[in-house]
Amino acid sequence: MSDSSNQIDSNQNEKSKKKVKKKNKNQNQKKNQNQKLAKKGKPNQKIKKNKLKSKSKSKSKSKSKSKSKQNQNQNQIEKKQNQKIEIAELYQFSPQEMNKFLICELLSNYKKMFENEENCDFIIYVGKNNQKIPCHKSILNSRSKFFYENHHEKSENEELYLPKFEYDIVKPIISFLYDSEFKFELNKFEKYLQLSKHFKLKSLTIKIENEISEQINETNVIVIYFKSISIESNYLSNICEKFIKDNIDKIIEENQTGKINNKQLNEIIQIIQSTPKENRIDLIWKLSQDWKEKFEKNKETNQFKQSIQQKDQKINQFKQSIQQKDKEINQFNQSIQQKDKEINQFKQSIQQKDKEINQFNQSIQQKDKEINQFNQSIQQKDKEINQFKQSIQQKDKEINKFKQSIQQKDKEINKFKQSIQQKENKIQKQKNKIKEIRTELEIFESERKAYHDLENFINQISNLNEKSIEETIKYMKQCPNNQKIQENGCFILREFARENQDNRNTIRKLNGIKSVIKSMNNFQNNQNIQLQGCWALWNIAANNNENKIEIRELKGIESVIKAMNNFPNNQDIQEKGCEALWIFAYNDENKIEIRKLNGIKSIIKSMNNFPNNQDIQEKGCEALLNIAFDKENKIEIRELNGIESVIKSMNNFPNNQDIQEKGCGALNSFAYDKENKIEIRNLKGIESIIKAMNNFPNNQNIQEKGCSALLNIAANNNENKIEIRNLKGIESVIKAMNNFQNNQNIQEKGCWALLNIAANNKENKIEIRNLKGIESIIKSMNNFPNNQNIQLKGCGALLNIAVNNDENKIEIRNLKGIESVIKSMNNFPNNQNIQEKGCSALNIS
Repeated sequence: MSDSSNQIDSNQNEKSKKKVKKKNKNQNQKKNQNQKLAKKGKPNQKIKKNKLKSKSKSKSKSKSKSKSKQNQNQNQIEKKQNQKIEIAELYQFSPQEMNKFLICELLSNYKKMFENEENCDFIIYVGKNNQKIPCHKSILNSRSKFFYENHHEKSENEELYLPKFEYDIVKPIISFLYDSEFKFELNKFEKYLQLSKHFKLKSLTIKIENEISEQINETNVIVIYFKSISIESNYLSNICEKFIKDNIDKIIEENQTGKINNKQLNEIIQIIQSTPKENRIDLIWKLSQDWKEKFEKNKETNQFKQSIQQKDQKINQFKQSIQQKDKEINQFNQSIQQKDKEINQFKQSIQQKDKEINQFNQSIQQKDKEINQFNQSIQQKDKEINQFKQSIQQKDKEINKFKQSIQQKDKEINKFKQSIQQKENKIQKQKNKIKEIRTELEIFESERKAYHDLENFINQISNLNEKSIEETIKYMKQCPNNQKIQENGCFILREFARENQDNRNTIRKLNGIKSVIKSMNNFQNNQNIQLQGCWALWNIAANNNENKIEIRELKGIESVIKAMNNFPNNQDIQEKGCEALWIFAYNDENKIEIRKLNGIKSIIKSMNNFPNNQDIQEKGCEALLNIAFDKENKIEIRELNGIESVIKSMNNFPNNQDIQEKGCGALNSFAYDKENKIEIRNLKGIESIIKAMNNFPNNQNIQEKGCSALLNIAANNNENKIEIRNLKGIESVIKAMNNFQNNQNIQEKGCWALLNIAANNKENKIEIRNLKGIESIIKSMNNFPNNQNIQLKGCGALLNIAVNNDENKIEIRNLKGIESVIKSMNNFPNNQNIQEKGCSALNIS
C-alpha cells in the first residue's frame, strides 16, 4: 500500500512540474513578443528617461516652473507610447478575430447605453403600472421588423404601451436587441415567445424554442405541450408530441396527466393511439382510470364528515408514527457514527500492522545479509544454517497466518459494508413511505377544501328566497371545477323553477340556463350532474317560450341528448331526458332541432331499452306526441320504428291510464301522415286505441284522445274504417259520447270521428244507426247549440250518414235531426261551413 501511494505522489509531482514549465515558456514567449513590439513601435524608454534625468541635473533646482513642464511633457510621451503598444497588439489579430473583437466592443457599448439610459429617445411602458423602459429608437428599428414597420417615422409621442406584458418579461428582450444576450427562464417561456413573435424576432424565437426543447423531460412535457399549442408554436408542439409518444410510460408513472382537463385528456389519448406501441390500449385504460379516480367524489355530506374525522385520527397516528420513525432514524444515525468510529480504529490498527510488516521486511533484509555472511562459512556452520532455516520456515508460517488473518478481516469489512448498504436501503424505503404519507395528506387537504367550499355554498343558500337564485348561480361560476357544487346548483335551480314562472324568468336573466348547460358540458361523465341538469332544464322550460328559445340557442337540447346517449343504462337520466325533450318540443323550431340532433332516435332507443319502466314509456310517448307535430318528424318516427314502440308500450301496460292517454295522443299525432295510418293498422294500433277506451270508460282524457286518434286514422282510408268497425270502435266512440254528454271536447271529437268513419262506407253507416249513433249526434247538437265546432261536425256527420241510405234519412227525421240542422244554420248565419254542410244535409234528407 505504501509503494502504490508513493507512485501516485511522484506522478502528481511530475505533472505539476510539467505545468509549471509550460507556464514559464508561455510567459517567456509573451515577454519576447512585447520586446519585439517595443522595438518596432516605440523608442527605448530607459534611454529617454536617462536623457531627461541628465537634463534635469544640469539645470538649476530653483527653476520649479521648468520642472513642472518637463513632467507634463514626460506624461504625454508615456501616453503616446502606451497607445502605440495597444495599436501594435491589435496588429496580432486576424481579420476575422478583429471583426469579432470590434463586434464585442460595439455590443458592450450598446449594453452600457441601455443600462445608463444615455440619449434615450423612445420609452416603452410595461404592465398595469406602466413601468418605464427607456431605449433608443434607432437600435430598435435596426433589430426588429415590428419597430421598423410601426415606429421608423418621427412622431410627437415616441412611446409604446404593452400592458399585457410584465416588466421582467419585456426588459430581457429589449436588452437582447442591444447586446444579443438572453437569459432564459423555463417557467416564463410562454410570455417570452409571445413577445418575441409580437416584435417579429425570429432569431430569438428560434433560440428560445431550442433551449426549451433541450429542457423537456417527463415532468414538464405535458405543460409545455399545451402551452406551445396555445401560443401556436408548431416546432415545440411537434417535439413534445414525439417525446410523449416515446416516453408515455414514464409520463403516466410521474402522474403528470392529473393536471389536465377533459379536452386535453382526449388529445393525449389521440397521441397514444397514434403510437406503434403494443400496450397503447393498456396505457389509455390506465390513463383514463387515473383521470376518473380523481374526479369520482359522490359521497353524501354526512359520510364525508365522518371520513374527515377518521382521516384526522389517521393523520395524528401518521404523525406519531413519523415521530417514532424519526427517533429510530436518529438512533440509527448514532449507531452508524459509532460504527464509523470503529471502522476508523480498525483502519488505524491496519496501518500499524502495515508498519510492523515493513519493520519485519527490514529485519528480513538484515537477516539476508547475515545469511550471506553465513554462506562464506557454510562448511563451518552447517548446523547453525539448518537451525536458521528452520526458524525462517516458522516465520514464513507466521507470515502466512497473518496474511490469512488480513484476508478474513477484509471479508469482515465487506460484510460490514453490505450491512451498512442494506440499512441505507431500509432508510430510503422509510423515506419513500414518508413521501407517500405526505402525498396522501395533500390529497386529503384538497378534499377537505372542496368540502369546505360545498359547506359554504349550502350555508349561503339555506334560506330559499329570491337572492338564493343569484347566490346559486354565483357559486356555480366561482367553483366551476367543484362537481358537488355544480350538482347541487342544478338541483337548487330545478327546485326554484318548479311551478314558479317568476323564478324561471329570473334564472334566465341571471344566465342560470348557461350555468346549467356549462356544468353538463364540463362534467359529461358525472351521472348526477347530467340527471340534475336535464331535470333543471325541464322545469326551467315549462310554460316559458323564451326559456325554450334560449336553451336551444345555448345548445341545451344537444346537452340533454348527449346525456341520454352517454348513459343509456341510467333509467333516471333517460326519463328526465325524455321529459325535457317533451317540454322543449312545444316550440316549433325546437322540434326541428331535436330531429337534426338525432333526439328522436334517443327517445325511441330509451323506450326500447327499458320496456318495463312505466315512467320512461309514458314520457317517451309524451315526447313523441309533441315532436310529431312536424311533417318530417312524423316520417322519421315511422322510419325509426317509433310507432311500434308506442303501441308496444300501450300493450305492455294496459292498466296504466297515463300511458294509455299519451299513447292515444301520440298515435293521433302520427296519423296526420298517410303512410303512418297504414303502419298503425298493420301494427294493430287501432286495436290498442279501442282497448284503452274500453278499459277506462270513465277517463275523459283517454276517451277524448281515443276519439281524436280514430277520426284521424279513419280519414281517407277505407281499410282503416273497416278495421275500426270490425274491432267495435264505432261502439266505443258512441259510448264515450253517451257517458260524457257534458264534455264538449268529447262531443266534438265523437261527431268528427263518426263523420269520417261513415264517409263512403255503406256498412259503417248502418252500424252507426244500429248503435244509436244518430241519436248521440243529434243530442250533442241540441245540448251545445252555441258551440260552432260541434254544430259543424254534427251537420257533417248527419250528411255522411244520410248519403245513399234511406233508412238513416228516416231515422234522422224521426229523431228531429232536420230541426237540429235548421237551428244550427239559424244560430250561425255567418259561418259558411255550417251553412254549406246544413244545406247539403237538408238537400239529401
